[in-house]
Amino acid sequence: MNRRKHRAALGLLAFAAAMAGSGAAKADQEFPPRKPGFWVTTMVMHMSMPGMVADKDSTPIISAMCTDPATDALSMKRMAGDNGKCSQFDITHAGNVYAISGTCADPMGGGVMTTAGTITFVSDTEIHSESKTSSAHFSGDETGDSKWSGACPAGVVPGDIGHMINGQFVKLTNINNLPKTPGD
Repeated sequence: MNRRKHRAALGLLAFAAAMAGSGAAKADQEFPPRKPGFWVTTMVMHMSMPGMVADKDSTPIISAMCTDPATDALSMKRMAGDNGKCSQFDITHAGNVYAISGTCADPMGGGVMTTAGTITFVSDTEIHSESKTSSAHFSGDETGDSKWSGACPAGVVPGDIGHMINGQFVKLTNINNLPKTPGD
């Protein structure tokens, strides 16, 4: 897989984490509610892999997701460790800033991946995220801004995840079609 595809794959993972909305990992780890509808995330990622020149490409990856309360709850459940791949996932907050740290299975070749970052809920229509992730196979950082852009476009249903290409939504999958995990 080339660097751009790695960035896009990691971007989608980070996007899903940033877009996890209301729902709870545990009773004391709830995110504030988000406005249901079409969310667009602009994310800049930098990644380095052993034996390769460090990525300095600041071209944003633009992703999107159609949400409703049920798909947000499912996203949160999976992000918070109910996916069978995370041995630790902690969320703490002060005001509207949520600190997240976790240890999960490395999706790029086995082993462990650690992530730490923040998600700032500016409002129910705007979210800012920053994180750093590392494993034996890669390290990276991302900064993302997610904004509600209105109702989901015609033909796009809650749970649809994809990329924005030339202003058009290109569906990759629907969170409801992903393999079930413990707790689903």
